[in-house]
Amino acid sequence: DMAYFSSFCTIHKHVFIRQQQQQKTQHNATVVGAFGNADPLDASQWVDIHISKGSLSQSWDARTRTCVGLFANVEHRFLTADVGGYDNPQRKIVAAQVLYGKEDWTFRPRTRRTTQTFVVANTVTWVHLEDQALEAYTPPAPPVLLEVPYDVFYPFYIESGGRRRQAAFAFGGAGGLAVWVGVAANLVWSLL
Repeated sequence: DMAYFSSFCTIHKHVFIRQQQQQKTQHNATVVGAFGNADPLDASQWVDIHISKGSLSQSWDARTRTCVGLFANVEHRFLTADVGGYDNPQRKIVAAQVLYGKEDWTFRPRTRRTTQTFVVANTVTWVHLEDQALEAYTPPAPPVLLEVPYDVFYPFYIESGGRRRQAAFAFGGAGGLAVWVGVAANLVWSLL
């Protein structure tokens, strides 16, 4: 009836303020998981929700029987982007927003005890951020752990005219291999 409707219009403002204060004390009311499997203990996997409430200026107009400026709808907006591998991208929520919309509700009774239905809307909008300049990127190969000059083994090998010959004091056999490795290791360590 109209008495209930007019009191609802004036009380609803205070109820809305109280609900907003309660939401601020609940951690999950102001964030959303970036992925579907977000870890509740890892803050980096959660995205803040930007809440746009507007001003609480609703009022009751008894002459027109209208509740002016009533928060009657909520819109949740999520911006997503593809992240991860080029061949298997994953959707990630990169931004989130909640918008409260206002409406004017007019009570049009046929009698004083007539009820009237009003629509309260809650919508969710998903916007995908398209990649305008998506490129396949292959990073360069990592550098070799140790780069040595081409002539590091100069006293042991001499190259001339495309054929290689050993120096006069070259070593042979298994013992020679051990000496070569030892000399090469000493040269490398001296370069570092």
